[in-house]
Amino acid sequence: TGVQLEKGSTATSFDYRPYGTELALCTRYYQRYGGETVNDLIVAGYNSTASGIYTYYTTSVIMRSAPTMVINGTFTVSNCSQPTAQVSAAKMFALTVNVTSTGSCYAVSQASTVFVSLTSEL
Repeated sequence: TGVQLEKGSTATSFDYRPYGTELALCTRYYQRYGGETVNDLIVAGYNSTASGIYTYYTTSVIMRSAPTMVINGTFTVSNCSQPTAQVSAAKMFALTVNVTSTGSCYAVSQASTVFVSLTSEL
C-alpha cells in the first residue's frame, strides 16, 4: 500500500480509496461463485427428457462487459448432464443442465474445487 505509479516526471497527490470501493472496482473484472462451502452452487428442478433446467445468478456488481465464464471441477449430478455456462449480460449468468429422463434432477457442487469463474478483462 502507499505506492502509486504515474507516467511522466510530475507527481500528483496519492489517491486513497476505501477498501470496499477498490474491491467493487476489481470485481467488475473477475468474480468467482462456489468453492466456498459444499452445496453452494445448485441447479435443480423437474422436467421431461432432453429438456433443460436453468438456474440464474445475479453478479455481486455489474461487470465491465458480458464476461467469459468457466466452470471448474465436476458437479455431483443425478438424472442430468454436467452444467454448462450461459452468459446473458454483465449482471447475470446461468447454469443449465439437460434432464436424462422425465423427473427431478440436480447438479450440486460437492467440493471446494467446484466453482464458476467470470472474467471481463480489457
